[in-house]
Amino acid sequence: MKNFKKDSSGNTTAFFFKDKISIINKKLLSNFVSYSKIKKDNIRLCLHSTKKDNLHSMLVLLHKRNNSDNPHKHLKKSEVYQILLGKIKITLFLKKSKKYIILDKNKPIIKIPNNIFHLVQSISNISIFHETRVGPFEIGDTKFFKD
Repeated sequence: MKNFKKDSSGNTTAFFFKDKISIINKKLLSNFVSYSKIKKDNIRLCLHSTKKDNLHSMLVLLHKRNNSDNPHKHLKKSEVYQILLGKIKITLFLKKSKKYIILDKNKPIIKIPNNIFHLVQSISNISIFHETRVGPFEIGDTKFFKD
């Protein structure tokens, strides 16, 4: 992990590439999974350089045992998820109903509009998805259901 800057200030530990060019290969993904298993925690591998960047692109690794049960929404920003490994269940909390969507190799991408509560949970023991949204990070943009 010497090629990364570690940031533990968020809900999950994030790693930022020290180099300007971010390349993901199978060995890096394997190391990413191994590290998360040792730490027994969900982690993010950020392809953007800082929280201030205008585009946030990251790989998110979720462990089934660490699934959250607290939906959240982003007031101003939509986001796109693309599954890379495993399966995730996304619960969308619509005005009068819930909608469940499974992302896997058959249905790999979803765009979640802003201002919709959603919950992302791993169905597989480990899942990795690519998350993309506009930046910069703003503290007040994310609201949790239980807040």
